[in-house]
Amino acid sequence: MITNFLKQRALLQSLLQKGSFALLEQAFFSGTTFIVNILLIRWLTATGYGAYTLAFAVLIFASGFYQVWIFEPIALYGPVKYRNSFAYYARLQSRLFWNLAIAISLFFGAITVLLYWFDAVRELQLAFLGIAIGQGGLLSFWLVRRLYYARYQVMRLSVLSSINAAIQIGSIIILHLLDILTPLSAYAVPAVFTMLIAFVGVLGLGKPIPDKAIATTVRTVIAENWQYGNWLTFSAFLNWLSNYAYFVMVGAILSIEETGALRAIQNLTLPAVQFFTVMGMLFFPWASSQFAEGGHERLRKITIIYTAAITLALNLYYVVLLLLDDVLMQLLYGGNFGEYRYLVAMLGLIPIMGGIVTPLSLAIRISHSTLYTFLLDLSSTIVVFTISLYLTFSGLQGAVIGMLLSNSARIIVILLLWRYLSKREKTQNTASIATVQQHI
Repeated sequence: MITNFLKQRALLQSLLQKGSFALLEQAFFSGTTFIVNILLIRWLTATGYGAYTLAFAVLIFASGFYQVWIFEPIALYGPVKYRNSFAYYARLQSRLFWNLAIAISLFFGAITVLLYWFDAVRELQLAFLGIAIGQGGLLSFWLVRRLYYARYQVMRLSVLSSINAAIQIGSIIILHLLDILTPLSAYAVPAVFTMLIAFVGVLGLGKPIPDKAIATTVRTVIAENWQYGNWLTFSAFLNWLSNYAYFVMVGAILSIEETGALRAIQNLTLPAVQFFTVMGMLFFPWASSQFAEGGHERLRKITIIYTAAITLALNLYYVVLLLLDDVLMQLLYGGNFGEYRYLVAMLGLIPIMGGIVTPLSLAIRISHSTLYTFLLDLSSTIVVFTISLYLTFSGLQGAVIGMLLSNSARIIVILLLWRYLSKREKTQNTASIATVQQHI
């Protein structure tokens, strides 16, 4: 009993230490995005920032495919199957990442040509050209973060994130001082430096030595990634439609300037979103190992506790945001987009909803029930392209109400799925016990 107590105490201390460094790293990472957006809101025109936001929404679309084809398989298989040859596995995944990045850059390049051909707003052309050039470099650091979180090397990752933060913010400031800050340079220039940092990060994982007990090749890793992400590929597309298509809808139906306004207000909720994102990056590999050891019952218990803790923290942030929204708008944005401050109360609810949905969704993915994740995203997408699309025609407030309805649909569906899967697992366990008793 004493031995078990000491083991549990050591595990708790280790998790607290790693969690503290994870929060520090996330502060650097999310703080960079937060500060860069503030600077761009102040220094770009309303149209320029709106174009930057539209391009960012499409960048998130691309990141969804990286997520299900590369990042999440790393978190699922890396800590368990490849723990003895992780550096070698990381190099293989990095090669796959850059092959995918080239293909996606060509796709964005084609979009840029079409925008030029149809004489779209110049700022929009520049923004998409910036994405075509820089998306691989920008997202390469996402790859490094996922690799280091899979190995729980959050202290070393914190150092890399701090360097990346200084370079990202510094490059935007220098571009402004040189009077060459545009949606193009805001994407392309920081991407070059981020790519170099990511390269150093992959090398820092150690010497790539394969595990002789496991046949690890590019082909086997591709097959593994696809086995995990086949249904999630469609789910990633639907997830983007239900969460980021609003920026495209607002830009197409209302105006590019209002797209920038939506992003500016949403930026105030970004720390909360990034908080449960990084905690999920820690939770995913740890919960995967717990599921491998203790099965569905252990996964269910730790997911419920984790969801409750995350939701409580997000509610506290929401209260603080409501109390300080006016001060934050003046302090951060210098009065820009102040007429949209009333949207803070509504947009602030979305991270809380995400704090409920995301942990349960991750647990379902860990148990390999990826089809249900597809159904989850399908439900919210249906809401987006029915009720939400209609509401967007009434103005920006209607678009935000549509976002709330879409996220509400996700909560309802994930709770129903969670209840169904829990009952199914209990029924299977009961049937297994009955079968064993009959043989006895």
